[in-house]
Amino acid sequence: MFQNISNTVFQMAAGKEKANLRVMVIDDDDIVLFLHDLMIKESGLSANPLSFSNGKAAIKYLQKNYRVTDSYLVFLDINMPVMNGWQFLKLIEELGYQVIVIIVSSSIDSADYQKAKEYPAVKEYVTKPLTIETCVRIKQSYILNY
Repeated sequence: MFQNISNTVFQMAAGKEKANLRVMVIDDDDIVLFLHDLMIKESGLSANPLSFSNGKAAIKYLQKNYRVTDSYLVFLDINMPVMNGWQFLKLIEELGYQVIVIIVSSSIDSADYQKAKEYPAVKEYVTKPLTIETCVRIKQSYILNY
């Protein structure tokens, strides 16, 4: 894992309800979007994940809807047309969006893994496809903090 984040926007403050969680899935493959949507719902991570076919569409969503009071968990593919995962990561950094990113890629290239470590928003790098077990682990690691 990249880093254990114990103090993130996902933690619950004592006596307060958890902030609104927005789960975003960014991948150019419709079948992968469908599968990841299903895994996220089945794991209980989110009842309504948001799906985007490229980073540009996700950035447009954030530009219109980003609120500092919400929490954002992004499952991000690397290789996509229009705006790839690396361009998305660079832009969210420049725009100052506070999001937690889990890279979900079919790439097993160690250079991609090393490059992902350069981005503070990236907490993990997992290989496709997402599984219910991975979603549950992510929920326990980054969302629930009892």
